[in-house]
Amino acid sequence: MKTILLFLSLAVLFFGCQKAREARELKKQHQAEAVPMSGMLRYMADAASLVDCATNEQYVVKFKGDWLEVERAYVSMRLDGAPTYVEFRGRMENDTTDGRVHAGVVIEEILTMRPDTSCLKKPEEAVPDTTTEVPAPVAERPALPTDSAMQVKPQKRAEPTLINKRWKLVQMNGESITVTDEFRSEPYITLAARSDKMTGSGGCNRFGCKYTIEGERVSFSGFASTKMMCTEAMKIEEPFLQELAVVNGYKFEGDNGMWLTRDGKRVMKFEAVNSR
Repeated sequence: MKTILLFLSLAVLFFGCQKAREARELKKQHQAEAVPMSGMLRYMADAASLVDCATNEQYVVKFKGDWLEVERAYVSMRLDGAPTYVEFRGRMENDTTDGRVHAGVVIEEILTMRPDTSCLKKPEEAVPDTTTEVPAPVAERPALPTDSAMQVKPQKRAEPTLINKRWKLVQMNGESITVTDEFRSEPYITLAARSDKMTGSGGCNRFGCKYTIEGERVSFSGFASTKMMCTEAMKIEEPFLQELAVVNGYKFEGDNGMWLTRDGKRVMKFEAVNSR
C-alpha cells in the first residue's frame, strides 16, 4: 500500500512539474510573438477594450499575460472607466467569451500608462493654456511700404521624411496591391520618431522591428509578428515581409510617394496616408 501511495505521489509530482514547464515554455513563446503596440485602454465593469493608435480598430483585451499589472495600475489611477494611453508589447488572440468571435489582444508586457496622453497628443507636447485673457492694447503700427517696394521671400519647401508617417503599400515588384474584405488591415509601415522602432501590418498580422537610416539608406532587422492566419492576405504579407528584410535604400516620389529599394532597384512603392 505504501508503495502504491509513493508511486502516485511521484506521478502527481512529475505531471505537476511537466505542466509547470509547459506553462513556462508557452509564456516564453507568447512573449516572443509580442510586438510593440499603443492605444487607448478602457476598463469598466470587468470588461476591457483597446482602440489601437495605428489602425483605430477596437479590440477586446484578454485577461491574460501582464493583465494583473495593467489592472493594478489602472485602478490605482482612479480612472473609473475613462480611456488612458498605454504602450505595451502585445499579440493578437481572438475572444469568444460570449460565444461570438471578436478580435482580441493580449498585453504581454505593459511599458507605460499615461492618463494625460492620447494617440494624438504625446507627453512632451505642450498643453495649450485655456485661461481667458483680456488682450493688451495693440500699439499703432507704422505704415507698410507699397506693394512695389515689398519683397516677398519664397518659403522653403519642407524636406520629405520617412519618420512618423503611415506608409501604405500600393505596389510590390511591379504588381499593384488590392486590399479585400478578407484583409484585417491595409499593409503599411510606420517608423517611430522617438525610437528606432518600426511597426506595421502585412494585411493579416501586426509586426515590429528595428530600423536604421543613414542618408538615403534604410534597413530593417529583428522582426517579430503575430501568428494569425488569413488566406488571401498572406499572399501579400509573406513576400512583403521578405522584401522588407532585404531592402537597403529609399527614394521619395512627389509629395506623398516613397519607394523602398534594393541595390538601387525599386521594389515596393508606398503612399503616405497621414502623419501621426
